[in-house]
Amino acid sequence: QALEAYPWIAREAANESSGIGIYIPYSDWWTDRWTESILPALDGFRKLGAAVEIVPFIPPKGEEILPYYPFHLNEEQLEYLLSHKSVLVLPDIAGMQDTDSLLLKTFIERGGAAVLFGPRIPFGDQFNREDLVGGTEEKPAKHWRVEVREPLFARARQGRTFDFPAVSFPSWRPATAKSAAVFEDGSTAALINEFGKGLVVTIPVGLFDSVDLMPDLIRDVLDLALSRVGRTRPFDIEGGKEDMDFALSSAGGEYRLAAVNHSQRPADLLIYP
Repeated sequence: QALEAYPWIAREAANESSGIGIYIPYSDWWTDRWTESILPALDGFRKLGAAVEIVPFIPPKGEEILPYYPFHLNEEQLEYLLSHKSVLVLPDIAGMQDTDSLLLKTFIERGGAAVLFGPRIPFGDQFNREDLVGGTEEKPAKHWRVEVREPLFARARQGRTFDFPAVSFPSWRPATAKSAAVFEDGSTAALINEFGKGLVVTIPVGLFDSVDLMPDLIRDVLDLALSRVGRTRPFDIEGGKEDMDFALSSAGGEYRLAAVNHSQRPADLLIYP
């Protein structure tokens, strides 16, 4: 009722949020995927100097009490994510049930943006994964370089390469999507797909590893997704570590940054407007 009476509260809340949300499927609240995927993703974002939020699946009213499983899409949550111009990040999420996959599919179809990090890209009961991603997954192989083929934003320009020790990653063969970056053998390392009115970006490397191996490309991917929903990050931060937290704001046209160092050791940060 307060939001209806004072719409400026909703506008300020939208401005204060980071816009980037790590999506947690409903069943993952009590599985080991929390420690395998979610916590490493949070550490990866800290190293990237990015502010993120946790976005759990919220059952609709009346279906939220265990042991009952929700059967319907939560329209309130869907409208909230769309109106707050959120970008959903799925870090190494292998599969999704009906309710989660329907939320993700509908969110993107109606103009939302999602970034999927691998090597496990989600299957869903309510969507065809190849249609969502816009390509076909290839078997894992040893890779040691990523080259930018199509610049996504301002940092990783065409022809820029990121070299790293050989590691086994899957790759993708584009169908409807376009290849923005490739491994040294020409297979796709960053896939950009239009799905409905929205955008899906697929990186077959885990988020934590991606930040270490190709940080500027990941910054560009996030900014591409944010720009698609009409948002920007106010700062680039270099020097972030796993024992730091960041908050960014552009509310009211004023740019603010808060950095918390939980370590006893001093740290140097480079901050770029």
